[in-house]
Amino acid sequence: MRIMFLAVTTATAAIAFSAPATAQQAALYPWCAQYEEGGTNCGFASLSQCQQALSGNGGFCDQNQNIPAGPLATSSIPPGPSERTTTGSAPPRTERQRVSR
Repeated sequence: MRIMFLAVTTATAAIAFSAPATAQQAALYPWCAQYEEGGTNCGFASLSQCQQALSGNGGFCDQNQNIPAGPLATSSIPPGPSERTTTGSAPPRTERQRVSR
């Protein structure tokens, strides 16, 4: 009986004095999948991980709004149209000759 009491007391003390979970753990998952059916999953550590989960399901990836951090470096939403210049941007193409056998 004493051993049982000692085990329960030790377990209770270990739980009582352990460090509580912090909000920083949410920063491990900065990406959320927004599914076409209306569901949301904010359990992705990278953009590519989120995009792979959406593959074949439909939807888009967005930054986790529950994280009070600055914007991430990349986004799954493509940028709008931009001006394109063709002068000096690439070397001219050379035509290849076909070799007949």
